[in-house]
Amino acid sequence: MFRELGEEVGLRPEHVEVMGCTKGWLRYRLPKRLIRRHSRPTCIGQKQVWFLLRMRGSETDVHLDCSERPEFDHWCWVDYWYPLESVVSFKRNVYLRALRELAHLAFGATPPEPPAAVLAQLVGAQRPLPCAALPPPAPGGESRPAPLR
Repeated sequence: MFRELGEEVGLRPEHVEVMGCTKGWLRYRLPKRLIRRHSRPTCIGQKQVWFLLRMRGSETDVHLDCSERPEFDHWCWVDYWYPLESVVSFKRNVYLRALRELAHLAFGATPPEPPAAVLAQLVGAQRPLPCAALPPPAPGGESRPAPLR
């Protein structure tokens, strides 16, 4: 996680505090039309562990030009649930699971629910547990999450 954080946004371990991570792997499969069957190895999806970070550095510590081929050309602070609205549809359920699992770390014992309009867009999604059903937060106050992609 720290390697990618450095390569993609220029932040070092001293710039962030790891508040928590998802308990296990979160997986998604690519739609058949996006699978490149002629490339090796063939990628059919991805599994991820998500981390919630608190920014300890300043905004001037963010540098998007740390690699030969930068992954991002700009960044900004967004609402916690914003990634659900902006991610491609086949990743939305994974984003929802991750954000819900980590919400208590960002907001405390009673985190807000995702916008109803976004939840309505989840095709074939099983109704996840409300945030209030997640485990209570670890000791500590509210935090400002680092930007998500």
